[in-house]
Amino acid sequence: MRIADVIKFENGGSTMVFRHPSEDFNTLSQLIVHESQEAVLFRDGQALDLFRAGRHTLTTQNIPLLGKLVNLPFDGVSPFHCEVYFINRTTTLDSSWGVGNIDVIEPEYGLKITLGASGTFGFKVIDSRKLLVKLVGTDATLSNERFARYFKDLVAMRVRRHLYELAMSFGYFALSVLQDELSQAVRESLTSELMDYGAEVTNFYIGSIGTNEDDFSKLKAVREKKLEFSELSYNWVDEQIRDIALTYAGNPGTQDNIGNAISQMPLALSFGAMIAKEAQPLLDRASFSNKPCAFDSNSASEKPSSAAAQTPPSDSPLAVAATCTSCGHPLPQQSKFCPECGRPLGSTCRTCGKSLGVDMKFCPECGTPR
Repeated sequence: MRIADVIKFENGGSTMVFRHPSEDFNTLSQLIVHESQEAVLFRDGQALDLFRAGRHTLTTQNIPLLGKLVNLPFDGVSPFHCEVYFINRTTTLDSSWGVGNIDVIEPEYGLKITLGASGTFGFKVIDSRKLLVKLVGTDATLSNERFARYFKDLVAMRVRRHLYELAMSFGYFALSVLQDELSQAVRESLTSELMDYGAEVTNFYIGSIGTNEDDFSKLKAVREKKLEFSELSYNWVDEQIRDIALTYAGNPGTQDNIGNAISQMPLALSFGAMIAKEAQPLLDRASFSNKPCAFDSNSASEKPSSAAAQTPPSDSPLAVAATCTSCGHPLPQQSKFCPECGRPLGSTCRTCGKSLGVDMKFCPECGTPR
């Protein structure tokens, strides 16, 4: 059994934990701990006495935990057996992480997109004993890369949750300005997790957040269409209504036929104000044999140049008397039934016998409903 006189580790920047190859020492052995290091004596699964930077001569006074465990005598030189671990306390800043396949429904445009993100995080050891017991075990070394690999799944889980919540709340195009908030939220979440292993997150950065090319193209197209409509409430239903209006405007049955256009207008207008906008060009294009009558209040005083040319003779079967109170279809004079829905038109009051006009819903004489 060879007793090691000097115990030290020339720290490599990429090594977080290093176990000294010798395990047999005595109470005169010299333990050298460099700056940014800590040394821990380890035996029987227990992290015992801890030494910070400096040169230490091992005696029963500065290894009380180990001395009690192996019953070292207080006087003289006494050999003992244990493991010595060196822990690097410097901050590591270059550990990368990445996460993908985060499916969300973009709240503003209603599209399903797949998100991904990547970045770096830094960490350092704050409790050497806890790190040895919970993470190192019987391993001789622990590299920074291996330590980061232990926690990359945890990082991915936390990023996935917080990124999903932000995307669902604020939308895809707001994520680029929320990277700091997301970084802070993930860092705080990871801090409590890593403390159980004797480490803490010192920095957490998100380098990029994005989606695949296909999803981005879809989002961009919908966004541009929304800007074109300039409607904050744009959605798929609005698009369908607009398409119906365009179809109606191009219906050959309404081309150059103002009668058909007017008769179908109540049905078209039921789709909303958007259809009114699309129908106006139709009226502008329609051909009139004479100047059309004005429909707005500003032109109410204008009269047709020829009454005979504008209005059918009163005895003509095409002369319009009113519109049907049931379906709104124009009614030729002397009609007894609506030519559109078949509703009977001529009738008398069932109470007083007074004749009722086709557009009367109540008797003007006694008030009885028709």
